[in-house]
Amino acid sequence: HGWSPVGIAKLGSWFLLLIISYVLVTLVNRPKAMQIPVAAPAQSPELLAASRS
Repeated sequence: HGWSPVGIAKLGSWFLLLIISYVLVTLVNRPKAMQIPVAAPAQSPELLAASRS
């Protein structure tokens, strides 16, 4: 009753289970599209200098 390698059929079954699980989780938790944040309005150099002092 020692250690013995797993058969190729069992490895194939585990691989198929892994793929099906990944696909099901991806279908349930769909990736959301990334939203590009809207940039803040540009400030004039005079306003930037005034805010620093």
